Amino acid sequence: MRANATAGENYSPDLITLIEEASTRIYGLARQTPVARLPRDSRLPSSLRAFAKMEQQQVTGSFKLRGASNKIFSMSPEIAAKGVVTSSTGNHGLGVAAAARLLDLCAQSFRGTDRTMGEPFKSRAADDVVDPVFG
Repeated sequence: MRANATAGENYSPDLITLIEEASTRIYGLARQTPVARLPRDSRLPSSLRAFAKMEQQQVTGSFKLRGASNKIFSMSPEIAAKGVVTSSTGNHGLGVAAAARLLDLCAQSFRGTDRTMGEPFKSRAADDVVDPVFG
């Protein structure tokens, strides 16, 4: 499969299988979010339509929940029992925390010096939020 494949091209059966497996794994946590058709832009050809996937409606507010939970849910029980560690200033850390909390795993999220997430991050994230600048 080419990285720049266009709509209508055939995709590898292996890729379809991987997508279906991921979808099954994250079904209990990730919400099925709507797709909204965007207003037409008069500068673009009339045949072109744009859509937006409304992932801000996820429990963590972004699509990062899907990837984080898929990875955590695909870990062996022995590996998962050791806990999960991530480095994130925001949405990925929230996704890891939500997935770990669902499986009752220990999760630790290391943040850099960016404080953009502030208290909402601390209140919704993993048990331990390690902020090297602000403790």
